[in-house]
Amino acid sequence: MLSKLNFILIFFCCVIFTSIRACSITCLNQTTKALPPPIFINDSVTDIQILFEISCIDQNITLSYINVSLSLDNKNVLELKSPKEFQLDFTTIQTQTGTFNITVHGLLLGYSRLYLHVQYLNSNHSILENITNDYDVDFAVKRKQTVLDTIFTVVIIILVSIGTFLIGCKLLTQNLFQNIRRPVPILIGLFSQFFCLPLLAYGLAKIVKLSSSTALGLLATGASPGGGASNMYVAMYGGDISLSMTMTFCSTITAFATFPLWILLLGRDFINVHTVHFPWENMFTTLFALIVPASLGLALRYFKPNIADRLTRLLRFITIFFILYILTFGIYTNLYIFKLINYKIIITSALLPWTGFLIGIFFALVTCQTRERLIAIFVESGLQNTGVAIFFLRLSLPQPDSDLAIIVPIFVAIAIPIPLLIIYVLVSGYRYYKKRKTGLTTTVSSGDENARDATEYERLPNTDDEA
Repeated sequence: MLSKLNFILIFFCCVIFTSIRACSITCLNQTTKALPPPIFINDSVTDIQILFEISCIDQNITLSYINVSLSLDNKNVLELKSPKEFQLDFTTIQTQTGTFNITVHGLLLGYSRLYLHVQYLNSNHSILENITNDYDVDFAVKRKQTVLDTIFTVVIIILVSIGTFLIGCKLLTQNLFQNIRRPVPILIGLFSQFFCLPLLAYGLAKIVKLSSSTALGLLATGASPGGGASNMYVAMYGGDISLSMTMTFCSTITAFATFPLWILLLGRDFINVHTVHFPWENMFTTLFALIVPASLGLALRYFKPNIADRLTRLLRFITIFFILYILTFGIYTNLYIFKLINYKIIITSALLPWTGFLIGIFFALVTCQTRERLIAIFVESGLQNTGVAIFFLRLSLPQPDSDLAIIVPIFVAIAIPIPLLIIYVLVSGYRYYKKRKTGLTTTVSSGDENARDATEYERLPNTDDEA
């Protein structure tokens, strides 16, 4: 009895082994590791051919016909150019090893899995029983950097440097030291940027259940320091420029400690924090880009104050052009994000800076700040340096995860100017209306007074009437 059981067990093991090991399929584009990494392709117009190899180790099996069925789990990311079902004919070569190609095309950033089901047929087109293969291949579609991306980044750097230089032309060193001696506005900005916004970003990511890469992008943006462009916005609104520059400088310095702290404390829910790379170089570059142009502007004001005063008149036009440039060419350059974005990303990316603006203006009103200082606090409390977040995400995440994560800071950069531009248009329209109304009132008043003066003169007799 025991010998019969052993015989049956051996028989079933042979059948199972034959069904598994008789023939196998391998993707030659991947490594031979137990868990091969995904195949990376670009979201471009180029089609990619993936090479597969079929091999039968059983000497009694000769490849004749093979039926292949294909399917995708994410058709928004990847497109099949090959037929979903096709038959391979190996009867002319009589081999135990054969290859075939599948053509795919990357559509959008993200991941997709290709499933293959393979059936083996003999020369009579009869399916060989117990000899089938199910195989899958992971694909990662990443974004190809273009010339427009480089142009957009270079122009942004140039505009911010010019704006910072013009702001330096308006600065007075005594005002900078005065702001440090009266630190309430600086503390309001630091409280908003490094306490409220990181916690808000983390809470929003948890509430709306963002993906890990997108959630990390939101947290990195919320933990970033203030941006150099904030000084340009403050100047456009007629705020306290020296306070804005002081707040940006203090924010960038503080971020060297607070940025990694928040990533290590809260980022562990979204990423392995032991593998992250913090963007020290980018933050040093931010400091350099802030200090050098502003110092040149201060030097020009010290040696040639008349020239500095004339140049500062260009600051408002540079700022308006900067906003329009982001909302036009910036959107055009990053059109791909609108294919990936959803209502969750839109809401969270817009709420993050806009809530910072509200926090700043609330505390500025509570502490009874002047109008100029209120404007500076309002802008500085909500405007983040999205470049720090983007640099951090590119260093810490592989593609396409990094490309998916930077959607948040890019959309935050697009969302920031929207309320600022709307407020500027409304305020400018109100001022124009008030000025026009005041001018009309003055004209009418002058006309009434002239009429009153005319009545005070005695009417002269008309000689024609007397005649």
